[in-house]
Amino acid sequence: MNDNIEHNSGYEKRDVNIKNMIIVGLSIVAFIVISLIFINEIFLMEKEQIIYETVLQPESITLQELRIKENNILENYKLLNDTTSVYQIPIERAMELIVEESANSK
Repeated sequence: MNDNIEHNSGYEKRDVNIKNMIIVGLSIVAFIVISLIFINEIFLMEKEQIIYETVLQPESITLQELRIKENNILENYKLLNDTTSVYQIPIERAMELIVEESANSK
């Protein structure tokens, strides 16, 4: 009968196990830290992907037009000055002529 009175007294009769509480507390803190690091890495990967898709990947129309204009200049023949007979020649042909000139001068 005395055991029933002590058992139903409404409060704990023994102390909390400090070692177990520290282990549980540290486990929770470690879980939270690891979760935050993981979430941060996911955020950074998604941010880099969005930057790549919006800024780096698409080629602007201005850049495309500039490349077409530059290729036209580098790959076509053109008369630059009629009085002095100055011509624009394709870059590949100019390099070939320089190599030939260099070989003939030796």
